[in-house]
Amino acid sequence: MNKLGNISKQSKILIIVIALFLVISVGYAIFSQSIEVKGTASAEGDFNIIFERINQIAGQGSQNATAEIINQGKELQINVPKLEYPTAYSTFNVTVKNNSSMAAKVIGIQTNGIESEDIKVTYTGVNTGDILNINEEKEVEIRVTWDRNSTNTYVQANFTISITYEQVTGSISTTSSAPEQSDLFTWDGPTVVSGLTEKGVEEVKQNGGHLVIPEGVTEIAGVNVDDLISNNSKTWDKGFSPFAIAKTNSSDSSVIYNSEVNIIKSVSLPSTLKKIGAGAFVYCMYITGELSLPSNLQEVGKMAFMSSGISGNLHIPDSVKTIGNQAFYMSNLTSVSISSNTSYESSSFPERTVITKRD
Repeated sequence: MNKLGNISKQSKILIIVIALFLVISVGYAIFSQSIEVKGTASAEGDFNIIFERINQIAGQGSQNATAEIINQGKELQINVPKLEYPTAYSTFNVTVKNNSSMAAKVIGIQTNGIESEDIKVTYTGVNTGDILNINEEKEVEIRVTWDRNSTNTYVQANFTISITYEQVTGSISTTSSAPEQSDLFTWDGPTVVSGLTEKGVEEVKQNGGHLVIPEGVTEIAGVNVDDLISNNSKTWDKGFSPFAIAKTNSSDSSVIYNSEVNIIKSVSLPSTLKKIGAGAFVYCMYITGELSLPSNLQEVGKMAFMSSGISGNLHIPDSVKTIGNQAFYMSNLTSVSISSNTSYESSSFPERTVITKRD
């Protein structure tokens, strides 16, 4: 009887073990199907980084470029029907959001479907290793460029972009880390960039005039514009204007038309930027196309982009509190969208600019 009882108990234990194994197996199969291919996670909550919205499409030497968020936000479809010459480009300013209940770390950004080696795709605003907390957003600029060394007569691009990421556990710091202080720039502090070094000038030239301010930078140092204009013995020593790059003063007007020092044709600003100092890009007349301002920006200084070549519509983010006198004066802007809470001067924009205020 005891033997039969022991056998019965052993049979029950075996049945329970088998049942547990089946439950775990089925549960694992269901759970593994619920995890997105482009992310890894534990069972603790939702997990998803998405393309939230498309903010702006601009470019130079390109026509009818489009972007579409697909696959429930997990992919971005980019279409550039035509780039007209080497160094021509299209830029796509988009917002990426951690739309989940846990922090996530970016592993990488993938492009899928680019067939031509003449197409170069670069990203600013998000980097490998960046951590996005719950509901945190980052503004990303995607730049599609026809390689300057190409010998083809015509190129186009149609591809998708996806972000790979992984779950982050433990405490997360929400403070942006300082950028590595590249020898391409001069610095006024851990996160304050003040200009280009000689090496940086050459890098911008090699990049077709495209300036990339690195992530982590919170301020572009400005100058005392009034003092420099009234006192021609003083040198412009900060910013990216031709005066600053030539290390001269504003009485030397020839530098404005000198392509060796007036080198900036486009600029990518980091998502961490909060202040653009006075005179930072004044007389950068070869900057063409629309300008994309980051969503965390708070201040644009006096004459920051005065007499630059930026054109079209300018979207001023809601975060911007003040725009200085003549900040965009004598540029080629045609319209500006701005929050009713942003303070600006009547001369901050060109006279005929159509200004639309948002509530």
